[in-house]
Amino acid sequence: MTGSHPSALDVTPLRVLFVSPQLTQTPGPYQKLAQDPRFSILVAYLTGDTKEIHSGEEHLNASQLQDVAHTGYPSHLLTNRAIAPSRTTFFGIFNPEIWRLISDFDAIVLYGHNYLTFLIGIVRCLLLRKPFFLSTDSVARISDNSPRLRDRIKQVVLPFLYNRVATGVFVPSSRSKAHLETLGVRAERIFLTPYVVDNDLIAKSAHRSDRALTRKQLSLADDDIASLFVGKFIERKRAIDLVEATARVNNPHHIAVFVGDGPLRALCETRARELGIDSKCRFIGMVPYGDLPSIYSACDLLVHPASHEPWGLIVNEAMVCGLPVILSDGVGAGDDLVSSHGTGFVYPCGDITMLAEKLRLLITDTTWRKSMGARAQLRMASWTPESNAVSVSDALLATNHSDSHPSLEKRTTSG
Repeated sequence: MTGSHPSALDVTPLRVLFVSPQLTQTPGPYQKLAQDPRFSILVAYLTGDTKEIHSGEEHLNASQLQDVAHTGYPSHLLTNRAIAPSRTTFFGIFNPEIWRLISDFDAIVLYGHNYLTFLIGIVRCLLLRKPFFLSTDSVARISDNSPRLRDRIKQVVLPFLYNRVATGVFVPSSRSKAHLETLGVRAERIFLTPYVVDNDLIAKSAHRSDRALTRKQLSLADDDIASLFVGKFIERKRAIDLVEATARVNNPHHIAVFVGDGPLRALCETRARELGIDSKCRFIGMVPYGDLPSIYSACDLLVHPASHEPWGLIVNEAMVCGLPVILSDGVGAGDDLVSSHGTGFVYPCGDITMLAEKLRLLITDTTWRKSMGARAQLRMASWTPESNAVSVSDALLATNHSDSHPSLEKRTTSG
């Protein structure tokens, strides 16, 4: 972590409890915070196996998530005592142990507020007058012209929750921050903590991969330019947009590679046949998470056409591997990683003509494509687990002189 820290002999570490719904795929920020003498941390996980309580089309890829070694930071797995464990219902995660655990810490970070355990945690923090931070990746849905009842309720509840109840709120992107500000959440209460992946692990895996071999396995010729879609074949991911755009590009050297599965995969395959481009589309199904860097390295650019994606971690992963990206404006990562950075393009979601135009530009201009890929890697050099840890630590210490949260003040030993 950049900067110098006071001597551990001079500062009593701030005891911070992080409460997360499930085991993280990116433990780097916790590992770096654990090395910071200003903090003594514990990460409490509400559920163990990231695959055990996932169901429905939004969690089709749960079985492909990698098993991460959770070492280098203190962690504790709580017992989920919900009658019907689930990540899709409020009562699906219930960990009564959190009530006692919170009393042992100076500050609490609750990564969510959509489960019973989080409500218990909020109540406990309020009763003990513990400073606590909430988090959200909520963004405005670009296609929403008339908010639903649920959205209207959020417009009232969230500003109250973040302005009056919590110490502050963590958001993973500039778009989330801007969205909360439009709802009336005060800027000083919002802390941007970058949504990151394990850049080093992905980069090393990509470096070890055999591009020629992987391209051969994907049936790609040496002069093929491969655009890549990675995601679930569900409505909001809009994989079919890449199928349609591929037909419009009509370049003999362009191949669209699709990684993933889901209920709309058959529709995409059928549409490719109808358009006469089935030979230009590769549907390879699910790929284990650890194998994705080799796929990124074998392709030439990433396309993420989703209508609603609060962030989109595949954008991080592809850019770490040196791919330029084409994103719809429904993908939150575009604001921080693409717009104004020269790492790719952002186009209006659903505009197939514009998507095809951007594809055509990157397919036909090799120099431009490679320079964008190089800038993509450079951009990711400052969007890292370390940058997340720095942002979190800054947020925890931002209220050092807050009268309303004295336990966050710097506590130095006498003498």
